Amino acid sequence: MTNEIAKQEQQADSTAKESSAETAKTNESIVGKWKDVKAGTVVQFFNEGTVLMDDAASGQRITGKYQRLDETDLKLSLDLPMSRPAVVKYKIVGNKLELGNPDGSAGMSNFSRIQQ
Repeated sequence: MTNEIAKQEQQADSTAKESSAETAKTNESIVGKWKDVKAGTVVQFFNEGTVLMDDAASGQRITGKYQRLDETDLKLSLDLPMSRPAVVKYKIVGNKLELGNPDGSAGMSNFSRIQQ
């Protein structure tokens, strides 16, 4: 009986480690600096779930938090007056990132990864 319990604990530990590694791997794909190819805005995603945006048009620096909800949805909470958390669609292919409204009403913004 003790061996069976030990086996179950090992399996649970292994599953938790795999899940944690998968989350880190997924976050890794978006972590880094991205530049909007049209507007020039630079967005930087950090491992711990924070985001920094340098708006090229206004010269404003905006901070906030992000959370990956699933393979296509990202929750953004920007530190702006009257700002509410928003869910945006995202897609990463190689060094390209697309961000946009879930309903596609405002189109997608295209970003390229900035190599550091």
